[in-house]
Amino acid sequence: MELILKISQGEKISKEEILAASKIRDELETLANERKTEKFGERDIDLKYLKKLQKL
Repeated sequence: MELILKISQGEKISKEEILAASKIRDELETLANERKTEKFGERDIDLKYLKKLQKL
């Protein structure tokens, strides 16, 4: 969100910020693909949360 705000205000974006946004996008894409194929892994945040709730 901060990156979108910076872009909208005409501020320069660093290579590090672009790389970080790219990594986040890749991670979300991987999770989305795992959900499509029903391969919920340990990296799935929703699944981790549900497992944590089940232990309580």
